[in-house]
Amino acid sequence: MIDDLKNIAEVVNTAMQCDISTKGRKRNKVNATKIYSYICREITDCAFVDIGLAINKDHATILHHTKDFIDIIKFDMELNEATKYCMRVCRDMLGKGSINHKDNIQLNWTLLSLEQQKRLSRSVIRYVRLNKRGKNV
Repeated sequence: MIDDLKNIAEVVNTAMQCDISTKGRKRNKVNATKIYSYICREITDCAFVDIGLAINKDHATILHHTKDFIDIIKFDMELNEATKYCMRVCRDMLGKGSINHKDNIQLNWTLLSLEQQKRLSRSVIRYVRLNKRGKNV
C-alpha cells in the first residue's frame, strides 16, 4: 500500500511540477497536495494517517485537503483538468481501470448545464429514496 501512495505522489509531483513532501504554501503545492489526498482516498483503502505519512504530512492536513476538494474543483477548471489527468494516470498505473461514474460526475459537474445538474440531482435523490425503503438507515 505504501508503494501505491508513493507512486501516486510521484505522478502528482510530475504533473504539478513540485514536491508535495516538502513544506510550503505556494498555490501550486497546495493544489498538488489536494489532488494527491483526493486520489489516495478515492482509489486506495488507506487511512488519512498512512496517506499523510507517505508525504511527511499530518493526518489532519490530508483530512482538510480532502474535505473541501470536491467543491473547489467544480469552479477551478485548471485544477479540475489536472485532477482528471492525475486520476487517469494513477488508475492505469495501479490497475484500477478507468475513472468510475462517481468520479466522472464530480469532475465534470461544471460542464453540465443547470438543467442537467437539476435532472441528475433529482435522479440521485430518487435512487437513494428507493434504495432506503425497507432498510433501517
